[in-house]
Amino acid sequence: VAISGITFTVPASGAVSLRITNLRLNAWMAAEQPMRVTLGSNGLSALRIDSNPLIVAFPQRGLLASYSSTFICTASPLPATLSMSELISAKTRFASIRLTEGQASSFEKRGSNSDSGTRIVLRYGGFPQGARLFVPDLVAGSSATTPTAGGDLGVPANGGVYTTTASGQLLLARVRNHDSNGAGGSLTSFTFGATPALTLNAVNEVDLVSGAGLAVFEVVDSIGSMRESAQIPTFLAWPGRQDGLAANGTVAISLGPVSSDAQASATAAVPRFQSVSPNSDCPVLGDCNSGIFPILSVNSDPLSVTGFRLSAPQTRYVRVNNSGGSLLNWAASVVYINGTGWLTIDPGAGYNNATIRVDFIPGTLPAGVYDATILIDAGPIAGTRNLSLRMELVPFTPPTLAPPTILSVVNAATFLEGPLVPGSIATLFGQLLSGTEVGVNFDTTAARIFFANDKQINLVIPDAPGKASAQVVVTVDGRPSTGKVVNFVSSAPGIFGTLNQDYSLNGASNPATTGTVVQVFATGLPGVGVTGKIADRLIAAPEYAGPAPGFVGLQQVNLRVPADLATMTTDMVVCGGATCSPAAKLSIRSGN
Repeated sequence: VAISGITFTVPASGAVSLRITNLRLNAWMAAEQPMRVTLGSNGLSALRIDSNPLIVAFPQRGLLASYSSTFICTASPLPATLSMSELISAKTRFASIRLTEGQASSFEKRGSNSDSGTRIVLRYGGFPQGARLFVPDLVAGSSATTPTAGGDLGVPANGGVYTTTASGQLLLARVRNHDSNGAGGSLTSFTFGATPALTLNAVNEVDLVSGAGLAVFEVVDSIGSMRESAQIPTFLAWPGRQDGLAANGTVAISLGPVSSDAQASATAAVPRFQSVSPNSDCPVLGDCNSGIFPILSVNSDPLSVTGFRLSAPQTRYVRVNNSGGSLLNWAASVVYINGTGWLTIDPGAGYNNATIRVDFIPGTLPAGVYDATILIDAGPIAGTRNLSLRMELVPFTPPTLAPPTILSVVNAATFLEGPLVPGSIATLFGQLLSGTEVGVNFDTTAARIFFANDKQINLVIPDAPGKASAQVVVTVDGRPSTGKVVNFVSSAPGIFGTLNQDYSLNGASNPATTGTVVQVFATGLPGVGVTGKIADRLIAAPEYAGPAPGFVGLQQVNLRVPADLATMTTDMVVCGGATCSPAAKLSIRSGN
Protein backbone atom coordinates (compact mmCIF):
# COMPACT_ATOMS: atom_id res chain seq x y z
CA VAL A 1 0.00 0.00 0.00
CA ALA A 2 1.52 3.34 -1.02
CA ILE A 3 0.33 6.62 0.51
CA SER A 4 1.74 9.64 -1.25
CA GLY A 5 1.71 13.36 -0.64
CA ILE A 6 1.93 13.30 3.14
CA THR A 7 3.32 16.56 4.55
CA PHE A 8 3.99 17.20 8.23
CA THR A 9 6.39 19.13 10.45
CA VAL A 10 8.73 17.19 12.69
CA PRO A 11 8.80 18.71 16.18
CA ALA A 12 11.98 19.59 18.03
CA SER A 13 12.01 16.17 19.71
CA GLY A 14 12.61 14.56 16.31
CA ALA A 15 9.81 11.98 16.79
CA VAL A 16 6.36 11.81 15.22
CA SER A 17 3.52 9.25 15.41
CA LEU A 18 1.44 8.29 12.37
CA ARG A 19 -1.85 6.31 12.64
CA ILE A 20 -3.04 4.31 9.63
CA THR A 21 -6.61 2.98 9.98
CA ASN A 22 -9.35 1.26 7.94
CA LEU A 23 -7.02 -1.03 5.99
CA ARG A 24 -8.39 -4.55 5.43
CA LEU A 25 -5.79 -7.32 5.74
CA ASN A 26 -6.03 -10.49 3.65
CA ALA A 27 -5.35 -13.46 5.94
CA TRP A 28 -5.34 -15.93 3.03
CA MET A 29 -3.31 -19.04 3.90
CA ALA A 30 -1.99 -17.34 7.05
CA ALA A 31 -1.05 -19.65 9.89
CA GLU A 32 -2.27 -18.94 13.42
CA GLN A 33 0.75 -16.81 14.24
CA PRO A 34 1.39 -13.04 14.30
CA MET A 35 1.07 -11.18 10.98
CA ARG A 36 3.77 -8.57 10.43
CA VAL A 37 4.10 -5.68 7.98
CA THR A 38 7.17 -3.65 7.12
CA LEU A 39 6.94 0.15 6.86
CA GLY A 40 9.22 2.28 4.69
CA SER A 41 9.44 5.82 3.35
CA ASN A 42 10.89 7.65 0.42
CA GLY A 43 10.98 11.22 -0.70
CA LEU A 44 12.97 14.27 0.32
CA SER A 45 13.64 13.04 3.83
CA ALA A 46 14.62 9.57 5.02
CA LEU A 47 12.74 8.55 8.17
CA ARG A 48 13.90 6.05 10.73
CA ILE A 49 10.99 3.84 11.81
CA ASP A 50 11.26 2.16 15.21
CA SER A 51 9.93 -1.39 15.98
CA ASN A 52 9.92 -2.29 12.32
CA PRO A 53 8.37 -4.66 11.11
CA LEU A 54 5.19 -4.27 13.13
CA ILE A 55 2.76 -6.93 14.39
CA VAL A 56 -0.64 -5.85 13.10
CA ALA A 57 -2.84 -8.93 13.58
CA PHE A 58 -3.13 -12.32 15.24
CA PRO A 59 -5.13 -14.62 12.91
CA GLN A 60 -7.36 -17.07 14.75
CA ARG A 61 -9.86 -19.66 13.62
CA GLY A 62 -13.28 -18.05 13.59
CA LEU A 63 -15.19 -21.35 13.48
CA LEU A 64 -14.87 -24.61 15.42
CA ALA A 65 -17.27 -27.52 15.03
CA SER A 66 -18.24 -31.03 16.13
CA TYR A 67 -20.37 -33.59 14.30
CA SER A 68 -22.79 -35.84 16.20
CA SER A 69 -22.79 -38.63 13.64
CA THR A 70 -22.99 -39.38 9.94
CA PHE A 71 -25.95 -39.96 7.64
CA ILE A 72 -26.30 -43.76 7.45
CA CYS A 73 -29.66 -45.52 7.16
CA THR A 74 -31.67 -47.90 4.97
CA ALA A 75 -34.88 -45.87 5.29
CA SER A 76 -36.19 -42.87 7.23
CA PRO A 77 -39.81 -41.68 7.60
CA LEU A 78 -41.22 -38.28 6.68
CA PRO A 79 -44.11 -36.98 8.85
CA ALA A 80 -47.28 -35.63 7.29
CA THR A 81 -46.67 -32.21 8.90
CA LEU A 82 -43.28 -30.61 8.45
CA SER A 83 -41.87 -29.10 11.63
CA MET A 84 -38.91 -29.84 13.84
CA SER A 85 -41.10 -31.32 16.58
CA GLU A 86 -42.93 -33.57 14.10
CA LEU A 87 -39.67 -34.78 12.54
CA ILE A 88 -38.33 -35.70 15.99
CA SER A 89 -41.60 -37.45 16.95
CA ALA A 90 -41.57 -39.45 13.70
CA LYS A 91 -38.00 -40.60 14.45
CA THR A 92 -36.78 -39.21 11.16
CA ARG A 93 -33.03 -39.88 10.99
CA PHE A 94 -30.88 -36.84 11.61
CA ALA A 95 -27.37 -35.72 12.44
CA SER A 96 -26.29 -32.45 14.07
CA ILE A 97 -23.41 -30.06 13.67
CA ARG A 98 -22.36 -27.98 16.65
CA LEU A 99 -20.80 -24.62 15.74
CA THR A 100 -18.64 -22.72 18.21
CA GLU A 101 -16.91 -19.37 17.89
CA GLY A 102 -13.14 -19.59 17.57
CA GLN A 103 -13.08 -16.39 19.64
CA ALA A 104 -15.81 -14.48 21.44
CA SER A 105 -16.40 -11.99 18.63
CA SER A 106 -16.38 -14.44 15.69
CA PHE A 107 -20.18 -14.58 15.29
CA GLU A 108 -21.21 -11.04 14.29
CA LYS A 109 -24.42 -9.68 12.86
CA ARG A 110 -24.22 -7.50 9.79
CA GLY A 111 -22.26 -4.27 10.22
CA SER A 112 -22.35 -1.04 8.25
CA ASN A 113 -19.28 -1.97 6.16
CA SER A 114 -20.27 -5.59 5.46
CA ASP A 115 -22.54 -7.27 2.95
CA SER A 116 -23.74 -9.78 5.56
CA GLY A 117 -23.27 -10.99 9.08
CA THR A 118 -21.14 -14.04 9.79
CA ARG A 119 -22.40 -16.86 7.58
CA ILE A 120 -22.19 -20.63 8.01
CA VAL A 121 -22.18 -22.74 4.85
CA LEU A 122 -23.26 -26.42 5.00
CA ARG A 123 -22.39 -28.43 1.87
CA TYR A 124 -24.17 -31.78 1.48
CA GLY A 125 -23.12 -34.54 -0.91
CA GLY A 126 -23.46 -38.22 -1.75
CA PHE A 127 -27.18 -38.60 -0.98
CA PRO A 128 -29.13 -41.19 -3.01
CA GLN A 129 -32.00 -40.58 -5.38
CA GLY A 130 -35.21 -39.87 -3.47
CA ALA A 131 -33.44 -38.49 -0.38
CA ARG A 132 -34.80 -35.25 1.10
CA LEU A 133 -33.01 -33.03 3.64
CA PHE A 134 -34.62 -30.55 6.03
CA VAL A 135 -33.00 -27.91 8.28
CA PRO A 136 -34.46 -25.31 10.68
CA ASP A 137 -35.37 -21.85 9.39
CA LEU A 138 -34.08 -20.25 12.62
CA VAL A 139 -31.51 -21.61 15.08
CA ALA A 140 -31.27 -20.38 18.68
CA GLY A 141 -27.74 -20.61 20.08
CA SER A 142 -26.29 -21.51 23.46
CA SER A 143 -26.99 -18.05 24.90
CA ALA A 144 -30.66 -18.14 23.87
CA THR A 145 -33.58 -18.71 26.25
CA THR A 146 -33.87 -22.30 24.95
CA PRO A 147 -31.21 -23.52 22.48
CA THR A 148 -32.18 -25.32 19.28
CA ALA A 149 -31.11 -28.98 19.36
CA GLY A 150 -31.95 -32.32 17.83
CA GLY A 151 -31.10 -34.08 21.09
CA ASP A 152 -27.93 -35.84 19.94
CA LEU A 153 -25.21 -33.56 21.36
CA GLY A 154 -25.96 -33.29 25.06
CA VAL A 155 -28.80 -30.73 24.77
CA PRO A 156 -32.48 -31.84 24.96
CA ALA A 157 -34.35 -31.88 21.65
CA ASN A 158 -36.12 -28.55 21.10
CA GLY A 159 -36.91 -26.15 18.28
CA GLY A 160 -35.59 -23.35 20.50
CA VAL A 161 -36.80 -20.08 22.02
CA TYR A 162 -35.13 -16.74 21.18
CA THR A 163 -35.82 -13.61 23.22
CA THR A 164 -34.78 -10.08 22.29
CA THR A 165 -32.64 -8.59 25.07
CA ALA A 166 -30.37 -5.59 25.44
CA SER A 167 -27.32 -7.83 25.71
CA GLY A 168 -28.40 -10.07 22.81
CA GLN A 169 -28.82 -13.80 22.26
CA LEU A 170 -27.25 -15.92 19.53
CA LEU A 171 -29.70 -16.40 16.63
CA LEU A 172 -28.98 -17.75 13.14
CA ALA A 173 -31.39 -17.30 10.24
CA ARG A 174 -31.39 -19.37 7.08
CA VAL A 175 -30.47 -17.50 3.90
CA ARG A 176 -32.60 -18.03 0.79
CA ASN A 177 -31.65 -17.47 -2.88
CA HIS A 178 -27.93 -17.29 -2.16
CA ASP A 179 -25.36 -18.10 -4.84
CA SER A 180 -23.16 -21.20 -5.00
CA ASN A 181 -20.61 -19.54 -2.69
CA GLY A 182 -23.15 -18.64 0.00
CA ALA A 183 -23.27 -14.93 -0.88
CA GLY A 184 -26.29 -12.74 -1.54
CA GLY A 185 -29.88 -13.81 -0.99
CA SER A 186 -32.30 -12.83 1.73
CA LEU A 187 -32.80 -13.88 5.35
CA THR A 188 -35.72 -15.87 6.71
CA SER A 189 -38.07 -13.31 8.25
CA PHE A 190 -39.58 -13.65 11.70
CA THR A 191 -42.27 -11.76 13.60
CA PHE A 192 -42.72 -11.42 17.36
CA GLY A 193 -46.10 -11.65 19.05
CA ALA A 194 -47.15 -9.90 22.24
CA THR A 195 -43.90 -10.86 24.02
CA PRO A 196 -40.25 -10.49 23.02
CA ALA A 197 -39.91 -14.31 22.99
CA LEU A 198 -40.02 -16.22 19.71
CA THR A 199 -40.68 -20.00 19.70
CA LEU A 200 -38.86 -21.72 16.83
CA ASN A 201 -40.15 -24.86 15.11
CA ALA A 202 -40.21 -24.26 11.34
CA VAL A 203 -38.08 -26.31 8.94
CA ASN A 204 -37.64 -26.18 5.18
CA GLU A 205 -36.11 -28.39 2.56
CA VAL A 206 -32.56 -28.23 1.19
CA ASP A 207 -32.58 -28.36 -2.62
CA LEU A 208 -30.57 -31.39 -3.77
CA VAL A 209 -29.22 -31.82 -7.29
CA SER A 210 -27.57 -35.19 -7.98
CA GLY A 211 -27.43 -35.79 -4.24
CA ALA A 212 -25.70 -32.48 -3.43
CA GLY A 213 -27.00 -29.26 -1.90
CA LEU A 214 -26.23 -26.15 0.11
CA ALA A 215 -27.70 -24.61 3.26
CA VAL A 216 -26.53 -21.17 4.44
CA PHE A 217 -27.18 -19.54 7.82
CA GLU A 218 -26.37 -15.97 8.90
CA VAL A 219 -25.85 -14.60 12.41
CA VAL A 220 -28.57 -12.02 13.09
CA ASP A 221 -27.93 -11.57 16.83
CA SER A 222 -25.16 -12.52 19.28
CA ILE A 223 -23.27 -11.50 22.41
CA GLY A 224 -19.92 -10.09 21.36
CA SER A 225 -18.21 -10.66 24.72
CA MET A 226 -19.15 -14.34 25.08
CA ARG A 227 -18.01 -17.44 23.20
CA GLU A 228 -21.25 -18.94 21.88
CA SER A 229 -22.27 -22.19 20.20
CA ALA A 230 -25.22 -23.36 18.12
CA GLN A 231 -26.49 -26.76 17.01
CA ILE A 232 -27.94 -27.27 13.53
CA PRO A 233 -29.72 -30.63 13.02
CA THR A 234 -30.19 -31.92 9.47
CA PHE A 235 -33.07 -34.39 8.99
CA LEU A 236 -32.92 -37.08 6.29
CA ALA A 237 -36.16 -38.52 4.87
CA TRP A 238 -35.69 -41.44 2.48
CA PRO A 239 -37.93 -44.34 1.39
CA GLY A 240 -34.96 -46.70 0.96
CA ARG A 241 -33.87 -48.97 -1.88
CA GLN A 242 -35.20 -52.34 -2.96
CA ASP A 243 -31.80 -53.99 -2.43
CA GLY A 244 -31.72 -52.75 1.19
CA LEU A 245 -28.40 -50.93 0.82
CA ALA A 246 -27.88 -47.92 3.06
CA ALA A 247 -27.66 -44.25 2.25
CA ASN A 248 -24.38 -42.68 3.30
CA GLY A 249 -24.36 -38.91 2.84
CA THR A 250 -21.80 -36.34 3.93
CA VAL A 251 -21.82 -32.75 5.14
CA ALA A 252 -18.98 -30.23 5.18
CA ILE A 253 -19.00 -26.89 6.98
CA SER A 254 -17.15 -23.59 6.63
CA LEU A 255 -17.54 -19.90 7.15
CA GLY A 256 -18.96 -18.05 4.17
CA PRO A 257 -19.31 -16.62 1.66
CA VAL A 258 -16.59 -18.85 0.21
CA SER A 259 -14.01 -17.44 -2.19
CA SER A 260 -11.04 -18.99 -3.98
CA ASP A 261 -9.67 -15.64 -5.17
CA ALA A 262 -6.72 -14.44 -3.08
CA GLN A 263 -6.58 -11.05 -4.82
CA ALA A 264 -8.28 -7.78 -4.02
CA SER A 265 -11.77 -7.60 -5.50
CA ALA A 266 -14.29 -4.82 -5.91
CA THR A 267 -17.16 -7.29 -6.49
CA ALA A 268 -16.56 -10.10 -3.99
CA ALA A 269 -18.64 -10.18 -0.83
CA VAL A 270 -17.30 -8.61 2.36
CA PRO A 271 -16.24 -10.53 4.32
CA ARG A 272 -15.29 -13.64 2.34
CA PHE A 273 -13.61 -16.86 3.43
CA GLN A 274 -11.60 -19.79 2.24
CA SER A 275 -13.39 -23.17 2.43
CA VAL A 276 -11.44 -24.64 5.34
CA SER A 277 -12.75 -27.50 7.49
CA PRO A 278 -13.01 -26.30 11.10
CA ASN A 279 -11.14 -27.90 13.97
CA SER A 280 -13.09 -29.66 16.72
CA ASP A 281 -14.75 -27.43 19.28
CA CYS A 282 -14.74 -30.00 22.10
CA PRO A 283 -11.29 -28.90 23.47
CA VAL A 284 -12.48 -25.31 24.01
CA LEU A 285 -15.82 -26.49 25.46
CA GLY A 286 -14.15 -29.14 27.61
CA ASP A 287 -16.43 -32.03 26.61
CA CYS A 288 -14.14 -34.22 24.44
CA ASN A 289 -14.34 -37.04 26.98
CA SER A 290 -17.80 -36.29 28.34
CA GLY A 291 -19.56 -39.14 26.52
CA ILE A 292 -21.84 -36.99 24.34
CA PHE A 293 -20.36 -38.39 21.11
CA PRO A 294 -21.27 -41.89 19.84
CA ILE A 295 -18.76 -44.76 19.93
CA LEU A 296 -19.36 -47.95 17.91
CA SER A 297 -18.88 -51.18 19.85
CA VAL A 298 -19.36 -54.65 18.35
CA ASN A 299 -19.68 -57.49 20.88
CA SER A 300 -18.79 -60.62 18.96
CA ASP A 301 -15.86 -62.89 18.22
CA PRO A 302 -15.22 -64.03 14.64
CA LEU A 303 -18.08 -66.28 13.49
CA SER A 304 -17.49 -69.77 12.09
CA VAL A 305 -19.84 -72.60 11.14
CA THR A 306 -19.39 -76.07 9.65
CA GLY A 307 -22.00 -77.75 7.46
CA PHE A 308 -22.78 -79.71 4.33
CA ARG A 309 -23.83 -78.79 0.83
CA LEU A 310 -27.62 -78.21 0.72
CA SER A 311 -27.84 -78.30 4.54
CA ALA A 312 -30.12 -75.93 6.45
CA PRO A 313 -28.94 -72.37 7.13
CA GLN A 314 -27.15 -71.72 10.41
CA THR A 315 -27.81 -68.55 12.35
CA ARG A 316 -25.48 -66.49 14.50
CA TYR A 317 -25.95 -63.07 16.14
CA VAL A 318 -23.80 -59.94 16.39
CA ARG A 319 -24.53 -57.25 18.97
CA VAL A 320 -24.00 -53.60 17.97
CA ASN A 321 -23.82 -51.10 20.83
CA ASN A 322 -23.33 -47.39 21.27
CA SER A 323 -20.80 -47.22 24.12
CA GLY A 324 -20.76 -43.43 23.97
CA GLY A 325 -23.51 -40.82 23.92
CA SER A 326 -25.64 -39.07 21.31
CA LEU A 327 -27.24 -41.20 18.56
CA LEU A 328 -25.28 -43.85 16.69
CA ASN A 329 -26.31 -44.32 13.05
CA TRP A 330 -24.75 -47.43 11.49
CA ALA A 331 -25.00 -49.67 8.45
CA ALA A 332 -23.75 -53.23 7.91
CA SER A 333 -22.62 -54.81 4.66
CA VAL A 334 -21.02 -58.09 3.57
CA VAL A 335 -17.67 -58.23 1.75
CA TYR A 336 -17.06 -61.69 0.26
CA ILE A 337 -13.52 -63.00 0.04
CA ASN A 338 -14.58 -66.12 -1.90
CA GLY A 339 -17.97 -67.36 -2.98
CA THR A 340 -21.02 -65.10 -3.05
CA GLY A 341 -24.56 -65.14 -1.77
CA TRP A 342 -23.99 -67.50 1.15
CA LEU A 343 -24.68 -64.86 3.82
CA THR A 344 -27.65 -62.72 4.77
CA ILE A 345 -27.71 -60.07 7.49
CA ASP A 346 -30.72 -58.43 9.09
CA PRO A 347 -31.08 -55.57 9.81
CA GLY A 348 -28.69 -53.91 7.39
CA ALA A 349 -28.76 -50.60 9.26
CA GLY A 350 -30.00 -49.10 12.51
CA TYR A 351 -29.33 -46.61 15.24
CA ASN A 352 -27.93 -47.12 18.73
CA ASN A 353 -28.09 -50.68 20.14
CA ALA A 354 -29.30 -53.60 18.04
CA THR A 355 -28.69 -57.28 17.25
CA ILE A 356 -27.75 -58.31 13.71
CA ARG A 357 -28.89 -61.76 12.65
CA VAL A 358 -26.36 -63.52 10.40
CA ASP A 359 -27.56 -66.54 8.38
CA PHE A 360 -24.98 -68.88 6.82
CA ILE A 361 -26.60 -70.51 3.76
CA PRO A 362 -24.67 -73.40 2.18
CA GLY A 363 -27.01 -73.71 -0.80
CA THR A 364 -25.42 -75.54 -3.72
CA LEU A 365 -21.86 -74.48 -2.95
CA PRO A 366 -19.33 -77.32 -3.26
CA ALA A 367 -17.34 -78.52 -0.25
CA GLY A 368 -14.65 -76.05 0.80
CA VAL A 369 -13.85 -73.10 3.07
CA TYR A 370 -15.62 -69.80 2.45
CA ASP A 371 -14.56 -66.49 4.05
CA ALA A 372 -16.20 -63.09 4.24
CA THR A 373 -16.24 -59.94 6.38
CA ILE A 374 -19.10 -57.93 7.84
CA LEU A 375 -18.25 -54.22 7.71
CA ILE A 376 -20.19 -52.17 10.27
CA ASP A 377 -19.84 -48.48 9.44
CA ALA A 378 -20.93 -45.80 11.91
CA GLY A 379 -19.20 -42.88 10.20
CA PRO A 380 -15.96 -40.99 10.83
CA ILE A 381 -16.72 -40.08 14.46
CA ALA A 382 -18.02 -43.36 15.90
CA GLY A 383 -15.77 -45.52 13.70
CA THR A 384 -16.05 -48.77 11.75
CA ARG A 385 -15.59 -52.42 12.75
CA ASN A 386 -14.80 -55.54 10.70
CA LEU A 387 -15.95 -59.01 11.75
CA SER A 388 -14.52 -62.14 10.12
CA LEU A 389 -16.91 -64.91 9.00
CA ARG A 390 -16.09 -68.44 7.88
CA MET A 391 -18.25 -71.29 6.59
CA GLU A 392 -16.64 -74.69 6.10
CA LEU A 393 -18.60 -77.17 3.99
CA VAL A 394 -17.43 -80.77 4.27
CA PRO A 395 -18.26 -83.63 1.87
CA PHE A 396 -21.38 -85.49 2.82
CA THR A 397 -21.73 -89.25 2.49
CA PRO A 398 -25.23 -90.31 3.49
CA PRO A 399 -24.94 -92.98 6.18
CA THR A 400 -27.53 -95.58 7.00
CA LEU A 401 -29.20 -93.93 9.93
CA ALA A 402 -31.70 -95.07 12.48
CA PRO A 403 -34.83 -92.94 12.87
CA PRO A 404 -34.74 -90.01 15.34
CA THR A 405 -35.89 -90.53 18.91
CA ILE A 406 -37.81 -88.07 21.13
CA LEU A 407 -36.85 -88.20 24.81
CA SER A 408 -38.76 -85.14 26.06
CA VAL A 409 -40.47 -81.92 24.98
CA VAL A 410 -39.99 -79.17 27.60
CA ASN A 411 -40.46 -75.45 28.22
CA ALA A 412 -37.41 -73.85 26.53
CA ALA A 413 -36.92 -71.37 29.38
CA THR A 414 -37.08 -73.83 32.30
CA PHE A 415 -36.29 -77.23 30.69
CA LEU A 416 -39.08 -78.60 32.90
CA GLU A 417 -41.42 -81.27 31.63
CA GLY A 418 -45.15 -80.74 31.92
CA PRO A 419 -48.02 -79.22 29.97
CA LEU A 420 -47.04 -76.69 27.31
CA VAL A 421 -48.69 -73.61 25.82
CA PRO A 422 -49.45 -73.42 22.06
CA GLY A 423 -47.50 -70.51 20.55
CA SER A 424 -44.71 -70.76 23.17
CA ILE A 425 -41.05 -71.74 22.68
CA ALA A 426 -40.21 -75.36 23.50
CA THR A 427 -37.07 -77.49 23.44
CA LEU A 428 -37.20 -81.05 22.16
CA PHE A 429 -34.46 -83.39 23.43
CA GLY A 430 -33.68 -86.65 21.70
CA GLN A 431 -31.21 -88.50 19.52
CA LEU A 432 -30.36 -88.39 15.81
CA LEU A 433 -32.23 -85.13 15.40
CA SER A 434 -29.96 -83.41 12.84
CA GLY A 435 -30.04 -83.82 9.07
CA THR A 436 -30.46 -82.06 5.76
CA GLU A 437 -34.20 -81.69 6.24
CA VAL A 438 -35.58 -81.59 9.78
CA GLY A 439 -39.25 -81.10 10.61
CA VAL A 440 -41.39 -81.31 13.73
CA ASN A 441 -45.16 -81.85 13.52
CA PHE A 442 -47.74 -81.47 16.28
CA ASP A 443 -50.41 -83.80 14.91
CA THR A 444 -50.50 -82.56 11.31
CA THR A 445 -49.28 -78.99 11.92
CA ALA A 446 -45.60 -78.13 11.33
CA ALA A 447 -43.71 -76.25 14.05
CA ARG A 448 -41.33 -73.38 13.37
CA ILE A 449 -37.77 -74.49 14.16
CA PHE A 450 -35.20 -71.98 15.53
CA PHE A 451 -32.30 -74.37 16.09
CA ALA A 452 -31.51 -78.03 15.58
CA ASN A 453 -28.57 -80.30 16.31
CA ASP A 454 -28.22 -84.01 16.94
CA LYS A 455 -29.73 -83.92 20.43
CA GLN A 456 -31.82 -80.77 20.63
CA ILE A 457 -34.38 -78.81 18.63
CA ASN A 458 -35.68 -75.38 19.65
CA LEU A 459 -39.10 -74.61 18.17
CA VAL A 460 -42.34 -72.68 18.46
CA ILE A 461 -45.36 -74.83 19.28
CA PRO A 462 -48.03 -74.19 16.61
CA ASP A 463 -51.46 -72.90 17.61
CA ALA A 464 -53.91 -75.67 18.50
CA PRO A 465 -57.38 -74.16 18.98
CA GLY A 466 -59.60 -76.40 21.11
CA LYS A 467 -57.00 -79.15 21.51
CA ALA A 468 -55.97 -80.50 24.91
CA SER A 469 -53.02 -82.48 23.52
CA ALA A 470 -51.11 -83.38 20.38
CA GLN A 471 -48.76 -86.08 19.17
CA VAL A 472 -45.26 -84.83 18.34
CA VAL A 473 -43.28 -86.45 15.54
CA VAL A 474 -39.77 -85.49 14.38
CA THR A 475 -38.87 -86.25 10.76
CA VAL A 476 -35.19 -86.19 9.73
CA ASP A 477 -34.45 -86.65 6.01
CA GLY A 478 -37.71 -88.55 5.60
CA ARG A 479 -37.26 -90.79 8.68
CA PRO A 480 -40.06 -90.23 11.26
CA SER A 481 -39.68 -90.79 14.98
CA THR A 482 -42.11 -92.59 17.23
CA GLY A 483 -44.76 -90.11 18.36
CA LYS A 484 -44.80 -88.54 21.82
CA VAL A 485 -47.95 -87.00 23.33
CA VAL A 486 -47.76 -83.53 24.91
CA ASN A 487 -50.59 -81.90 26.83
CA PHE A 488 -51.65 -78.28 26.34
CA VAL A 489 -52.60 -75.61 28.89
CA SER A 490 -53.26 -71.89 28.57
CA SER A 491 -50.45 -70.82 30.92
CA ALA A 492 -47.08 -72.39 31.79
CA PRO A 493 -44.59 -69.53 31.98
CA GLY A 494 -40.81 -69.73 32.19
CA ILE A 495 -38.19 -66.95 32.33
CA PHE A 496 -35.22 -66.88 29.94
CA GLY A 497 -33.44 -63.83 31.39
CA THR A 498 -33.70 -60.22 32.51
CA LEU A 499 -32.29 -56.95 31.17
CA ASN A 500 -32.03 -53.69 33.08
CA GLN A 501 -33.68 -50.53 31.80
CA ASP A 502 -30.47 -49.63 29.88
CA TYR A 503 -30.54 -53.05 28.12
CA SER A 504 -27.60 -54.37 30.13
CA LEU A 505 -27.77 -57.90 31.59
CA ASN A 506 -29.01 -57.91 35.19
CA GLY A 507 -26.73 -59.59 37.72
CA ALA A 508 -25.07 -59.19 41.10
CA SER A 509 -22.38 -56.94 39.58
CA ASN A 510 -24.96 -55.00 37.53
CA PRO A 511 -28.15 -54.61 39.60
CA ALA A 512 -31.29 -52.71 38.59
CA THR A 513 -31.98 -49.48 40.47
CA THR A 514 -35.27 -49.37 42.38
CA GLY A 515 -37.88 -47.35 40.53
CA THR A 516 -36.51 -48.38 37.10
CA VAL A 517 -38.04 -50.90 34.72
CA VAL A 518 -36.58 -54.37 34.17
CA GLN A 519 -37.29 -56.30 30.98
CA VAL A 520 -38.18 -59.94 31.64
CA PHE A 521 -38.05 -62.26 28.63
CA ALA A 522 -40.24 -65.33 28.97
CA THR A 523 -42.44 -67.80 27.15
CA GLY A 524 -45.66 -69.68 27.96
CA LEU A 525 -47.70 -66.67 29.13
CA PRO A 526 -51.33 -66.08 28.06
CA GLY A 527 -52.31 -63.02 26.09
CA VAL A 528 -54.09 -61.39 29.06
CA GLY A 529 -53.96 -61.45 32.84
CA VAL A 530 -50.16 -61.28 33.15
CA THR A 531 -48.76 -60.21 36.53
CA GLY A 532 -45.36 -60.24 38.21
CA LYS A 533 -43.81 -60.45 41.61
CA ILE A 534 -40.48 -59.07 42.88
CA ALA A 535 -39.52 -60.22 46.38
CA ASP A 536 -42.84 -60.07 48.27
CA ARG A 537 -44.35 -57.33 46.07
CA LEU A 538 -47.10 -58.21 43.64
CA ILE A 539 -47.01 -56.15 40.44
CA ALA A 540 -50.54 -56.43 39.15
CA ALA A 541 -50.11 -54.09 36.17
CA PRO A 542 -46.81 -54.48 34.30
CA GLU A 543 -45.56 -51.54 32.24
CA TYR A 544 -45.83 -53.87 29.22
CA ALA A 545 -46.75 -57.51 28.72
CA GLY A 546 -46.86 -58.93 25.23
CA PRO A 547 -44.79 -60.23 22.33
CA ALA A 548 -41.08 -59.39 22.32
CA PRO A 549 -40.42 -57.44 19.11
CA GLY A 550 -38.81 -59.54 16.40
CA PHE A 551 -38.87 -62.94 18.16
CA VAL A 552 -41.74 -65.35 17.48
CA GLY A 553 -42.88 -67.09 20.65
CA LEU A 554 -40.81 -64.86 22.92
CA GLN A 555 -42.71 -62.63 25.34
CA GLN A 556 -41.61 -59.53 27.18
CA VAL A 557 -42.86 -58.34 30.55
CA ASN A 558 -41.65 -54.94 31.77
CA LEU A 559 -41.81 -54.69 35.58
CA ARG A 560 -41.04 -51.53 37.53
CA VAL A 561 -38.90 -52.38 40.58
CA PRO A 562 -40.71 -51.10 43.72
CA ALA A 563 -38.98 -47.92 44.89
CA ASP A 564 -38.91 -48.88 48.58
CA LEU A 565 -37.04 -52.20 48.24
CA ALA A 566 -33.59 -52.54 49.76
CA THR A 567 -30.41 -53.52 47.95
CA MET A 568 -30.45 -57.31 47.53
CA THR A 569 -30.69 -60.29 45.21
CA THR A 570 -34.21 -61.67 45.39
CA ASP A 571 -36.70 -63.92 43.64
CA MET A 572 -38.83 -62.75 40.73
CA VAL A 573 -41.67 -64.54 38.93
CA VAL A 574 -44.12 -63.77 36.13
CA CYS A 575 -47.59 -65.27 36.19
CA GLY A 576 -50.41 -65.96 33.79
CA GLY A 577 -53.49 -66.13 35.94
CA ALA A 578 -52.81 -68.45 38.87
CA THR A 579 -49.85 -70.17 37.19
CA CYS A 580 -46.44 -68.63 37.85
CA SER A 581 -43.01 -69.30 36.45
CA PRO A 582 -40.21 -70.87 38.48
CA ALA A 583 -38.40 -68.11 40.41
CA ALA A 584 -35.54 -66.28 38.71
CA LYS A 585 -32.97 -64.20 40.55
CA LEU A 586 -33.08 -60.39 40.28
CA SER A 587 -30.35 -58.16 41.68
CA ILE A 588 -31.54 -54.70 42.75
CA ARG A 589 -29.93 -51.61 44.20
CA SER A 590 -31.81 -49.11 46.34
CA GLY A 591 -32.02 -45.71 44.73
CA ASN A 592 -32.92 -44.01 48.03
